[in-house]
Amino acid sequence: TTFHIKIWGETRMKVCQQLLSRAFSHRAAFRTGSVTPDTGRWRCAPAAPLCSSSAQDRKSRPSMLKHLSAKIRSTGPISVSEYMREVLTNPVAGYYVRKMMLGPEGDFITSPEISQVFGELLGVWMVSEWMAAGRPRRLQLVELGPGKGSLMADVLRVFGQLRSVVGGASVSVHLVEVSPVLSRVQAESLTGTGGQEA
Repeated sequence: TTFHIKIWGETRMKVCQQLLSRAFSHRAAFRTGSVTPDTGRWRCAPAAPLCSSSAQDRKSRPSMLKHLSAKIRSTGPISVSEYMREVLTNPVAGYYVRKMMLGPEGDFITSPEISQVFGELLGVWMVSEWMAAGRPRRLQLVELGPGKGSLMADVLRVFGQLRSVVGGASVSVHLVEVSPVLSRVQAESLTGTGGQEA
């Protein structure tokens, strides 16, 4: 379309093609162990019932319903945003805090968990945009809800492969995460040190 051509002029397309060939000349197409060799597609584990939990799990954590009821009784009605914040990020019983929800054993899978191609292409795009912005000395990468850190690991892999292009730019990474469990997983994924928060 015209809009697409205006944004991606011939020079920008050539730069992206060169970056792609440099970034992907070294690697296999998919993460090992997650793709069936015959089709190249993700093989999902059998789905677990979404509302089931063990009797021990139900006894060990406070009921979110009781918590919300007590909150409403003490402070009055709550907004939808307040409700969502409580059920998702409450430090005791919030969805993102109490269990690992990502991956074949969890409730959902994200694109970066299926294949590294998504993150690597995003990394190439970021380098291209950085170049188009005049190659500023500082580049900040901020990811909201980074899950297991797979997307940022894939992006940083591309930055490593394109070290000669990125040059002396100062690249900083900031992960915005509410789950202490996922923060540890991210630290392990990105730095190899599971004891520190990412």
